[in-house]
Amino acid sequence: MKYLVVSDTHGERSMLERLMYAGQYDGLIHLGDGVKEASEVADLFPDRIFLGVFGNCDFYTGDFEAELTPSLGGVKTFLCHGHRYGVKGGIGTLVTRAKAEGCRAAFFGHTHVPCLRTVGGILLLNPGSLAFGGSYAEVTVENGELKPVLL
Repeated sequence: MKYLVVSDTHGERSMLERLMYAGQYDGLIHLGDGVKEASEVADLFPDRIFLGVFGNCDFYTGDFEAELTPSLGGVKTFLCHGHRYGVKGGIGTLVTRAKAEGCRAAFFGHTHVPCLRTVGGILLLNPGSLAFGGSYAEVTVENGELKPVLL
């Protein structure tokens, strides 16, 4: 399985569409601030998985949760935007929450700054902002392991 992971698209729908059409993705994960338009892009690919959470700038959130804990190829992963965990000031609260949920990874956004590191045994991935910087991530799941790449 290969996922396109984005955050903070802030209305940048055309770039998201181009990435989905160009990539060989099995799914799209959106980490907030543009989740509604991401779901509209996902509708263009009904055979692919879509997971999305709302962010602090998502004003219509009726169809989306603040956080999800899906299993990605057997790896329980915490998905959130990050604003509720104060990620602009540090990632300690996010790591604690991910551990409490029994997750091995946490994907988040909000800071607009790409991040890929492991803290306290939790793989942390922030794809940065697609709208402000053009950054995103690809996550391949092989043999029960997440293999993320920032682009």
